[in-house]
Amino acid sequence: FEFRNDGNLEMFVSSADLMGRNLDRRVENLFPILDPAHKAWIQKWVFNVQLADNEKKRTLCPDGTWKKDVLDPAVPRVNAQELCIQG
Repeated sequence: FEFRNDGNLEMFVSSADLMGRNLDRRVENLFPILDPAHKAWIQKWVFNVQLADNEKKRTLCPDGTWKKDVLDPAVPRVNAQELCIQG
């Protein structure tokens, strides 16, 4: 998780995503990332890579449904899992 608290970057890593089964019936961990170098690594390899992925991209519509995005053939494909494997 990443928050901007009055302009200050606060970053946390959790053992769960925000699903009911994880929040209601399990014990999960959440801890802050304090080292600036670790924050930069997470920003680059987790947030930026995941947000750049367009292989199976979907858009959440206002009515709560998901629409599969059609990728322009001229746009290079980005697969976050492959990028992370390649390092």
